Order: sequence, then structure tokens, then C-alpha cells
Amino acid sequence: MFESPLHGKRRSLVEVAFLSLWLAGQPVLADPVTESSETDSSNPSIPVQLSSEDIDTAVALRCPGEAYRVLVLGDGRAFLQINPEHPDQLQELAISDALNPTKTAIDCGEASFEIRTSPPFSNKLVEQHFELEKGEAKFASKREYDPTEQLLEEATQLVFSGNRDALNALDFSGIEFAYQYVNAERIHRLMNQSMKRCDRQPCKPLIENTFLLITRLSTAISGTERDPSLPAQWILALDDLAVPVADSAPLLLRYTEILKRMNQREDAIAIVEELVRRDTESPDMRLFYGDLLWESGLKEEARVQYRAFAELIARDGKTPPARIARLLAD
Repeated sequence: MFESPLHGKRRSLVEVAFLSLWLAGQPVLADPVTESSETDSSNPSIPVQLSSEDIDTAVALRCPGEAYRVLVLGDGRAFLQINPEHPDQLQELAISDALNPTKTAIDCGEASFEIRTSPPFSNKLVEQHFELEKGEAKFASKREYDPTEQLLEEATQLVFSGNRDALNALDFSGIEFAYQYVNAERIHRLMNQSMKRCDRQPCKPLIENTFLLITRLSTAISGTERDPSLPAQWILALDDLAVPVADSAPLLLRYTEILKRMNQREDAIAIVEELVRRDTESPDMRLFYGDLLWESGLKEEARVQYRAFAELIARDGKTPPARIARLLAD
């Protein structure tokens, strides 16, 4: 026999079996369901209600010639309003990331629209495409890219290909948050790439195009106009971008060697003079400058640089080469 927990009455196994079958056929009573006014984000077709304050303070994105509009709230949520005459008829858009209300725009097509937004403190663009079907917006696709990074990559390729006209035509005025994009590290990498390419392609135009890009970036970011046709101004542009002389010297000295061979010594002297002014503790720079001045017939100015060279290497217990010692002894 089996003792049922019901009323403590003892029942046979057969009775227990029949009782179990009977209980299994009864309806199950669940907890009551509470109605919620909040939108189910997994089902964007469920209508939602916003307060009049939310609607009044939202950024409204409109499509020319279309009745509907998209409302972007301060918290980054977005809602489709099919008919402005019925402001309570809203659909929350299934966006993957919160929108930036101050940097969000809309593009419209036939039965579709695209929302473009940029995260705070970034030039990255996030494009989210929606299709309109029977008064509802359905998410179709998403694309993320960085137009500023693409612009700078395009500019670099124009430098290497020698397309100076196209490089001059690029518009750098839209670069925001420049510290994220144009900094000493990027410029150093660009100059290193140009230095390596000088062994494989005409070096002079390559260096000139490299500094055309650098001066244009400097002007766009600092607001100070730099003339890319004047090599001495290249160094001022590097100052604007906080590029150390040690990073720029190899490429600039390569260029001065080219100018010397072309008998353009004045331009070469102007470049090296600016380099020495910024790095007074480099013995190699002093020696290079002294030789350049001596070859240009400026012997007294050259001796000043040779003396500075001798004093710098003397700190390490070294003496100048015999030819420099003779010039200083005269």
C-alpha cells in the first residue's frame, strides 16, 4: 500500500496511478501577466509611447518629400515617426549602437533610409540601412569605416605615385580630433617609407611630395600657412606637428645632398641651418653643416661649426679628424 500525502489517506498503487493521470489532465495555473508599456527591443514593430518632452527635445531627422521622420533621443535611441500628425505612433529602431545626437544625419531613398552617426571624439562613421515595408522600418545592413583614415591613406599613395596635382586637390579641412590621426608617429612612418623608396624611384620629387603632404597637414591642423615650395618651411611644418629633428633629419639631409649635386647650395644651407638650430648637441650635424659651408666658400662660418663639432666630441674624449684639426689650426 502507498500512503498519499493528501489527507494522510492510504491508497493502493492503482488508485495512485489513476489519481496521477487525473491531475495531469487539469489546466496549469500560471502567475498573472503584467502589461508593460516598454518596447521589446527584439520586436521593433511593437509601438511605443514617448513623453511630449522626449519628442520636443529629440533631434528630428527628415527626408525631403517624405512624411516620416526619425527622432534621435539624448540617450542615443532612435524612433521612426511615420506620421507627424500622430506623434504617439512610434517605432523604436533596432540600432546596434547608440546614436550620437549631435553628429547624426539621414539619407533617404525609395522605401528606405540610412542613418549615419559618428561616435563621440571620433571621425569614424557608422551607417545603418533600413527598409520601409508597410509602415515599418526593418534593419537591413550596417557599415563602419573611418573616412579620415581613408583620406590619409589615399594621400600617402598619391605621394608615392608622384601625383602632385591630385595631392594638391585633396581637402584636409574636415580632419577633427587631429591628435588621433596626424601625429609624430604617423609622420615618422611616412618619412621612413619615403626614405626606403628613394632607392627605387626618383628621390627628389618623392621627398618634395612627402613634404607637400606634411605642410598641407600642418596647415589644416595648426591653421598656420606653410609654403611647400620653400624647403626651410618644411621644418616649420614639422614643428607644428611636434616631429623631433632626429626623425626628420635623415630624409632632409638626403635632400640637401641632392641639392648640392644640383648646385643649389643656398637651399641646402637653409635646411641644415634650421636643423642645427633645433639640435645644437649633434656633432654629426655640426660636421655636415661645416662641410656644406666650406664647400660653398663660407669658410669662417664653416670654422664656427667645426669648432662646435670638436667641442662636442671632446666630451667623449675624442679628437677631430686630421683635416678638421688642420682647418682649425690655420
